[in-house]
Amino acid sequence: SGPGAALQDQFFLQFITRYLHASGELRCRVTTLTRRWVDAAINAAELVTGFDQETAAVVMARLASFKMEQEEDFDATRWLDRSLIRLCAKFGDYRKD
Repeated sequence: SGPGAALQDQFFLQFITRYLHASGELRCRVTTLTRRWVDAAINAAELVTGFDQETAAVVMARLASFKMEQEEDFDATRWLDRSLIRLCAKFGDYRKD
């Protein structure tokens, strides 16, 4: 439980995006994120505070789009419905008015 222990709990995620700029130049952009590993069974509150709703919506939409292109009999509405219910059950906080 010294300074090295905190680094062991940390992970890095790197996205490499290559795209063709309007000028015709091929560009490469690298984005690096760092987070701490969180065991949801032990500390779910820390996991929930780091949850980004907009990012989750974009990831779900892109994944649904990919699945529609790759899977012949993919039912996007049913998959999105089930996936979003699971996502909301895990990260949602319902408060009755």
